[in-house]
Amino acid sequence: MAKPLEKPEEIKVTVNIEGVPLSFLRNDKRHRVTAIYHRWLRVDEWGTETEKEYFKVKAGGLFYDIYHELANNRWYISKIRD
Repeated sequence: MAKPLEKPEEIKVTVNIEGVPLSFLRNDKRHRVTAIYHRWLRVDEWGTETEKEYFKVKAGGLFYDIYHELANNRWYISKIRD
Protein backbone atom coordinates (compact mmCIF):
# COMPACT_ATOMS: atom_id res chain seq x y z
CA MET A 1 0.00 0.00 0.00
CA ALA A 2 1.38 3.42 -0.96
CA LYS A 3 1.70 6.07 1.68
CA PRO A 4 2.28 9.55 0.24
CA LEU A 5 3.77 11.81 2.86
CA GLU A 6 1.85 14.97 3.77
CA LYS A 7 5.05 16.91 3.30
CA PRO A 8 8.26 15.57 1.69
CA GLU A 9 10.70 14.49 4.38
CA GLU A 10 14.31 15.66 4.09
CA ILE A 11 16.90 12.87 4.30
CA LYS A 12 20.69 12.53 4.08
CA VAL A 13 21.81 10.39 1.15
CA THR A 14 25.10 8.68 0.29
CA VAL A 15 25.61 8.39 -3.48
CA ASN A 16 28.12 6.80 -5.81
CA ILE A 17 30.23 8.77 -8.30
CA GLU A 18 27.30 8.82 -10.76
CA GLY A 19 24.94 10.35 -8.19
CA VAL A 20 22.98 7.14 -7.64
CA PRO A 21 21.79 6.59 -4.04
CA LEU A 22 23.57 3.84 -2.10
CA SER A 23 21.95 4.51 1.29
CA PHE A 24 19.98 7.15 3.16
CA LEU A 25 19.56 8.31 6.74
CA ARG A 26 15.98 8.65 8.00
CA ASN A 27 15.01 9.13 11.66
CA ASP A 28 18.63 8.42 12.69
CA LYS A 29 18.56 5.02 10.96
CA ARG A 30 20.70 4.13 7.93
CA HIS A 31 18.79 2.37 5.09
CA ARG A 32 20.85 0.58 2.42
CA VAL A 33 19.41 0.84 -1.09
CA THR A 34 19.18 -2.70 -2.49
CA ALA A 35 17.55 -1.89 -5.84
CA ILE A 36 16.72 1.07 -8.06
CA TYR A 37 13.64 0.57 -10.22
CA HIS A 38 13.33 3.88 -12.02
CA ARG A 39 15.23 7.14 -12.42
CA TRP A 40 14.04 10.32 -14.12
CA LEU A 41 14.58 14.07 -14.23
CA ARG A 42 11.76 16.58 -13.86
CA VAL A 43 11.77 20.36 -14.23
CA ASP A 44 9.08 22.26 -12.33
CA GLU A 45 8.32 25.30 -14.46
CA TRP A 46 5.81 27.05 -12.23
CA GLY A 47 7.98 30.11 -11.79
CA THR A 48 10.98 28.41 -10.19
CA GLU A 49 12.26 26.00 -12.86
CA THR A 50 13.62 23.69 -10.17
CA GLU A 51 15.29 20.52 -11.46
CA LYS A 52 14.61 17.37 -9.45
CA GLU A 53 16.06 13.94 -10.05
CA TYR A 54 13.70 11.19 -8.91
CA PHE A 55 14.43 7.58 -7.95
CA LYS A 56 12.16 4.66 -7.08
CA VAL A 57 14.25 2.53 -4.72
CA LYS A 58 13.98 -0.47 -2.43
CA ALA A 59 15.53 -0.34 1.05
CA GLY A 60 14.87 -2.47 4.12
CA GLY A 61 11.96 -4.32 2.50
CA LEU A 62 10.07 -1.13 1.62
CA PHE A 63 9.85 0.89 -1.59
CA TYR A 64 10.57 4.63 -1.53
CA ASP A 65 10.15 7.49 -3.98
CA ILE A 66 13.03 9.85 -3.27
CA TYR A 67 14.21 12.93 -5.10
CA HIS A 68 17.23 15.20 -5.26
CA GLU A 69 16.77 18.95 -5.64
CA LEU A 70 19.76 19.71 -7.81
CA ALA A 71 19.93 23.47 -7.17
CA ASN A 72 20.36 23.13 -3.39
CA ASN A 73 21.70 19.53 -3.18
CA ARG A 74 18.94 18.39 -0.81
CA TRP A 75 17.23 14.99 -0.83
CA TYR A 76 13.65 14.12 0.14
CA ILE A 77 11.31 11.14 0.49
CA SER A 78 7.91 11.77 -1.11
CA LYS A 79 6.25 8.32 -0.88
CA ILE A 80 6.69 4.98 0.92
CA ARG A 81 5.22 1.63 -0.18
CA ASP A 82 5.31 -1.83 1.33
